Amino acid sequence: MRRRVFGFDLGIASIGWAVVDFDNEYYDMETGEILADKAKGSVEIAQGKIIDCGVRCFPVAENPKDGSSLAAARREKRLARRACRRKARRKEGLRGLFVAKGLVANSEEFTEEICKNQFGGDVWDLRVKALHEKLSKEELLRVLYHLAKHRGFKSARKAQEEKDKDSGKVLSAIRVNMALKEEGKSLAQIIVEKAGVNGKKRNFTVSVKKGKNEKEVEADYRNSIPRSEVLAELNMIFATQKEYGIFTQELYDDFMRIAFRQRGIKSVGDMVGRCTFEKDEKRAPKEAPTAEFFVAWSKINNLVVYEDDKKRFLTAEERQLLFELLKKTKEIKYKVISAKIFKDKNIQFACLKYGSKSKIDDNGEEKQAAPENAVFYSMKGWHKLQSAFKALPHIFDDIEKLDKAVTIIAEEKEDREIQEKLENLGYSQEIIAQFLTLTFDTFINLSLKALYKINPYLEKGEKYDKACASAGYDFKEISEKLVEKKGKLLPVIDKDKQTKVPVVNRTVAQFRKVYNALARKYGTPDQINLETGRELKKSFEERREISKRQEENRNKNQSAVTQIEEKGYKATGTNILKWLLYLEQDCKCIYSGKPMDINRLFEVGYVEIDHILPYSRSFDNSYSNKVLVLSTENQEKGNRTPFEHIGKNNAGSEKWMEFIGRVSSHVNLHRSKKEKLLNETFNEKELEFRERNANDNSYIALYMKRYLEDGIDFSESLHTNIKNKVQVRSGNVTAFLRHQWGLEKNRTESDKHHAQDAIVIACATQSMVQALSKISRKEGLVHREHVHKKYVMAKPWGNFREDVLIALDKVFVSRPPRKKATGGLHGETIYTLNEKKKQFEAKNVKSGFYVRGGIAGNSDMLRTDVFCKKNKKGKNEFYLVPIYKSDLGKNLPNKAIVAGKGEDEWIVVDESFTFIFSLFMDDLVKVQKGETIYFGYYKGSDRSTAAITIEAHDRCWKQRSIGVKSQDAIIKYQVGLLGDYVEIKEEKRLFLTSTKKRI
Repeated sequence: MRRRVFGFDLGIASIGWAVVDFDNEYYDMETGEILADKAKGSVEIAQGKIIDCGVRCFPVAENPKDGSSLAAARREKRLARRACRRKARRKEGLRGLFVAKGLVANSEEFTEEICKNQFGGDVWDLRVKALHEKLSKEELLRVLYHLAKHRGFKSARKAQEEKDKDSGKVLSAIRVNMALKEEGKSLAQIIVEKAGVNGKKRNFTVSVKKGKNEKEVEADYRNSIPRSEVLAELNMIFATQKEYGIFTQELYDDFMRIAFRQRGIKSVGDMVGRCTFEKDEKRAPKEAPTAEFFVAWSKINNLVVYEDDKKRFLTAEERQLLFELLKKTKEIKYKVISAKIFKDKNIQFACLKYGSKSKIDDNGEEKQAAPENAVFYSMKGWHKLQSAFKALPHIFDDIEKLDKAVTIIAEEKEDREIQEKLENLGYSQEIIAQFLTLTFDTFINLSLKALYKINPYLEKGEKYDKACASAGYDFKEISEKLVEKKGKLLPVIDKDKQTKVPVVNRTVAQFRKVYNALARKYGTPDQINLETGRELKKSFEERREISKRQEENRNKNQSAVTQIEEKGYKATGTNILKWLLYLEQDCKCIYSGKPMDINRLFEVGYVEIDHILPYSRSFDNSYSNKVLVLSTENQEKGNRTPFEHIGKNNAGSEKWMEFIGRVSSHVNLHRSKKEKLLNETFNEKELEFRERNANDNSYIALYMKRYLEDGIDFSESLHTNIKNKVQVRSGNVTAFLRHQWGLEKNRTESDKHHAQDAIVIACATQSMVQALSKISRKEGLVHREHVHKKYVMAKPWGNFREDVLIALDKVFVSRPPRKKATGGLHGETIYTLNEKKKQFEAKNVKSGFYVRGGIAGNSDMLRTDVFCKKNKKGKNEFYLVPIYKSDLGKNLPNKAIVAGKGEDEWIVVDESFTFIFSLFMDDLVKVQKGETIYFGYYKGSDRSTAAITIEAHDRCWKQRSIGVKSQDAIIKYQVGLLGDYVEIKEEKRLFLTSTKKRI
């Protein structure tokens, strides 16, 4: 019966997919016939076929520089636009008010004749004059308008704003200015007097030198005025000017209503997510005392130390001492724990990497790192509270009340709301005043209600999962489905059920599209196997650290290649690994301690790479599970652990103790490798090791598994014996099977390796994984080099490798075109016109976006429109018209690039030109001249050379710049999700308006 399996390899910027069919037949041992059903004396034969495979690549959903959200910059600009829009509306309302009161004939008269012509002189001087002398109607309107435009700084959450870079400077300047205040004078009057005749009366920007050729513009807030002082000045002006009949009470009231209206900042309470266990409860603030106690106890209970190379957890007394230390000390480093808790003991922490190198000293040598300088944990919220309430320690008597207070501060965004709610809690004004100096703003996944139940068990030393069970919660329970309805196609996950990681959410969204395309084409599969790449489970910082280590490993490998080739040997992968292990082990066999002859290192049968914990029993193929040993030692060890081989189940034997001493004193070996070498209990935990390495139980993997199980209806499948329709594979198993089946993986060669992994994942069924272990034991297989060459384990079918290579050769990598006009319309810096030179200050800004009398560089190109025109010989010539985001909402540009010419000399596109198509980033295009063909994804246009840049679909060759004018043909294609593509015969040119009209 045919069994169809979908395999997926999920990464942060790619999805490899494969469709594989398996047909189970039975071979009759006596007659030699092929049977459809199992019979006595028959042997099952697995026959398979790769139906299809491919790769979908897409941009990573984060800022490549710092890993920040792509929405962050857009959000900041949106908030700025909103503030400007509200200010403009207030000004428009005031102009309408002045007209309605009959003070001016129309708003144009006010803005042109009164404001633009500076009626009455400097407005700051008019503000001072208004305090003591009569103002004319025009002068008064200018003063009121100026007050509305510069209405001062009003703090909503003073404690929060003190921490903000710019707001903190404003508040600091306000404090300085308030100290200058005199009786009967407004703060504006004092600033005017301080500024003098030519001084600055408003805040301004200054250029600060940051480097040799770098400058940064910073704001100077020395003339900042608080809102309260602006209102006080307005009242002083009203008290003086109302006597003269223009500034009436009615005008004052209407002016106040318009000029000083301000929306309150909403509480984030409704936006806080729900508790994992208590679905009706909101999540707790991260810095609430109970939440920090929860994290502290969890970390303490999981802390593992090596005492004289014996691995253990902390005792009850040690745990309590460490918790009290965390409460007393703001930041606890591992070296402090070592000194305070483990005084006079030989202790190392299992989570730290000892013996590694760090910075380069003045002599060019690497210094030893100090791993215990790392911070264990800091209860920041607790110490904030302790610092604020030194004189009021009694508030710590009621932790639950304190939790509620921290929750209020975390949810509310205005001091007024916080004060009111803290009063309702029963706190005095003295305590509330201290609370208002604090800020809390992040939340954890559990509610206070759940924490009150779980924490007592954590204090007893139970791990989180057991503490949850003791509190009545199922740690592994998933009560809420990601999607409500099952069907043939995967539905979209609601926003409130998506992960908190944009990178993961984009991968999930692309996966849904790919899966649905496969389901439409090939139907619902009988089984789905998937692997989530390790980068998908890591934060930006962790991925950056992995990239750094990978670069270090590449350098080590390259150095090894050079050294091996200098000795006259071929630098194969095995030889490189031998060389690295040889140096790491100080040139000695790790099991016997005997020296290994460097001249025989690459001699067949002299030394071998061994898995410390046998692969067939652990499925661990990592570097930390590999050592280089003499072949004789490896043959004696067989399919056993070092303890089973050397200790002979006698932990106190002389030979085993000698081995412990040799391994423990080895400075080059990483702690994880030492732990595997000295493991005495592997036999008891063999199943746990194998399951951990064979199955991926990370959050992301389980999330994807959940999504498929909740959303896919497998009822049409005839394979009812497959209980687990969705199976998650570990990268360790995929890597091992890929090696066993003769497949190589080269990330830099092309993107097709994602499809190759997907095929392997599709074939790596649970039964195969189990069979792998059984065959290993039955055959007595040990992972020695000559055995790898002699025996290839569990190929899915006979010509599997050949079928994979044929399938990969047909793969066309799919990429989505980037058509969204997101991001800024122009560069952030505005360059002004130099009147003497009659040119803009920035030499490199030859075109751009005109803003406030200056020019800002163009942002990214939105697209490039391609036109063609017959030349005098009747041959087509192609022209590029670049369209930038700053062109949105305008008429379509009509100038085509001329190589080596400025924009003023470009060709104007008229009726004699024919529009061909528009090219967006990652559109598929073919450029042909004679027999030379470039076929790949469009990556941009060069306005100086009139060329487009193309990259191979799978990145097997680098980007190439191609001049278009004299090409024979340029063809655009539409690419499907599964890599199929069709030529676009005709395309209409798009308008640059939101109406989406075409011409």
